[in-house]
Amino acid sequence: MDNVKFNKINTMLEKKRLIVDTILPNGNIFQVYGRKVPLELGKDEILIFKRGMDQKETLFYQGLYTKEVKRVLDEMLTIGGITGIDRYGEPIYERGTTEQGFVYKNMWAYLNHSDEVCYIPELSDDPYCYRDFMNICGYEKVADEVFSTVDWQSPEAYFNELQEDEDYYNQLIKDSRKEITVDERSR
Repeated sequence: MDNVKFNKINTMLEKKRLIVDTILPNGNIFQVYGRKVPLELGKDEILIFKRGMDQKETLFYQGLYTKEVKRVLDEMLTIGGITGIDRYGEPIYERGTTEQGFVYKNMWAYLNHSDEVCYIPELSDDPYCYRDFMNICGYEKVADEVFSTVDWQSPEAYFNELQEDEDYYNQLIKDSRKEITVDERSR
């Protein structure tokens, strides 16, 4: 694979007509759309793989995970944004539109398991980070499902809605317990 200049990819991202797979430096694959791309990278490398909707054009960036790459990924994976800093030094979050609401949602902060705010619901100013989703849901797979599909309401309310669909919720829990068992055996 030949490297493509980052600014060309940045330009293509702005068109928002691409299928994007992002492989994180820790080896996890995060998909926005598309199929997983099997590839091994060094611990400080990242791959952003894009295919045009017509599948004719393929672009990618492979290289060091830099501040510029992080900035573009943050912009690409965020609904809403940070518009400034208030007088107390706290970020001012701006909500963006989803299919059913108006929220702030930063997928990159969630995927990095950071303490950064990753979600603010429509009807509340309460910020949520990855740890909050884990505390609400108990299992990582369930937390991932809640974060990826919550659209306007609080994570607690949405988690309660998921629990009402007993078959679906029980399958999520069953799958989560299998993952824990496999992880424990590998230790």
